[in-house]
Amino acid sequence: MNEDVINRLCVRITLHIDEKNVNHGTGTLVKGKDCFYVITAHHCIYGDKNAYPNIQLSQIILQQQMAFNAAFENLEVLEITGSSFPDDWAVIKVGFVDKDGQFPRLTTTFNFKRNDEILFTGFQYLNKNESRSFKSTVQNGIAGSEFRITLAERDTFKAGSDDAKGLSGSGAFLINGSEYLLIGILKNVKGDEALNDDIKCCCMKDIVPLIGLEIYEELKKIEISKNIDPRVILFNNYTLKCDLFYYQREIDKNFMNSLKVNNIWLSGNSGKGKTALINRNLSINEKEYCFCDMSPINIESSAEILEEILIKIEDKFGTFRSDHTNKIKQISHLLSLSNKKEVIIVIDELFIDDENILKDIANNLNSLVIYYSNSNPEGNLKFIVSTLFNPQKLFKNSKKASDYFQYLNCDDWKLDIENLFDILNNSLNLNISDKQKMAILEHGENSPRILKAIFRKIISFSEINEVNIEKAIQLTKNEFV
Repeated sequence: MNEDVINRLCVRITLHIDEKNVNHGTGTLVKGKDCFYVITAHHCIYGDKNAYPNIQLSQIILQQQMAFNAAFENLEVLEITGSSFPDDWAVIKVGFVDKDGQFPRLTTTFNFKRNDEILFTGFQYLNKNESRSFKSTVQNGIAGSEFRITLAERDTFKAGSDDAKGLSGSGAFLINGSEYLLIGILKNVKGDEALNDDIKCCCMKDIVPLIGLEIYEELKKIEISKNIDPRVILFNNYTLKCDLFYYQREIDKNFMNSLKVNNIWLSGNSGKGKTALINRNLSINEKEYCFCDMSPINIESSAEILEEILIKIEDKFGTFRSDHTNKIKQISHLLSLSNKKEVIIVIDELFIDDENILKDIANNLNSLVIYYSNSNPEGNLKFIVSTLFNPQKLFKNSKKASDYFQYLNCDDWKLDIENLFDILNNSLNLNISDKQKMAILEHGENSPRILKAIFRKIISFSEINEVNIEKAIQLTKNEFV
């Protein structure tokens, strides 16, 4: 990474109120979708503890230094585009002109981890006329809207907060070869944290939509997808080669966290991504599992479910039942013979209309979990059950069930379906207009399956236009009636 480039992006911020300079900080100049912005900390614009809530644009002085010891050039402040007092960030639209067309292409990412190398540049209060770069490392990943970095060994705030003052608002860049990845903004750097060389940063997740900053992973997906079969992008059955085109939701994180402590019962309507969610998260986390697909089976009794589990376990682990005891004991015995430190049994797509059979199945699975846990206290067996129905209705009078299962529902795509649309549209390089996008989303019923079906129809046409997109929507609706 070219440090000189990062230095040129560094902006000195001064608040000039009542003929006095009352505040000093740093910002980062960024090229957004349509214009330029300076991203900084909230308190660099509004003062500590929001001391200047009615700050005027004329009182905000933004200055850029194009080279070491060069004269400062003022940036025109056009508007305060957005800010957050709790998360300590602010975005200012500025009148910068890229005269030579050489302004660096900045992107962001949320996929960084502990010990990743970070570079930030700011104007310390002790030396306001020269920017200084600091190397650091990520100490903690994103939690909520913030993460923490710590200075590298050779860089330190020897005087604590006195050294750190003025660096608030500096952009934290992930060192990643020739890429310029702005991952966050330094928050209020002072007190004990400065003495420990630790700095809290706000991440970019709420800032990105305001300025149209591109996400590194999405750009890579577009680049890679140019040579990929559309069937991989619009996958029905998840495999690892499809992962670039899988949209990770909050439920994905909850899924793996829940699995650490309990069994999971995942419910949701058809086409909402239950099976993909299971396969993706177990595969990407390198979990070995026994997959029992119940979708093609006409189930007439709860005993058939246990029999299918037994067959899959025998096939998976090469162990075979040897007696005629009840199936719950047989399953538990075979699993104990597998000699696996961790065993995950997936029972996918239970689709049964008979409520009495459903209750029997639910009770049998619950009994299986309890029996195995009691007979194998050192065993690490986890069950993942996937159904259309909500199990909590069946278990409403069973306190034991809630002790052994975490309930997750996969239906809610309302806030995520547009993000999935963007991944598919960009990866397929379709350039669908905003108006056409809204029409597709309106008829997509917040369903990944329906959305992908519409995309398959669209790419089958020789030309993408409003008429053909409407035709694709209608054809898909007819299929899903």
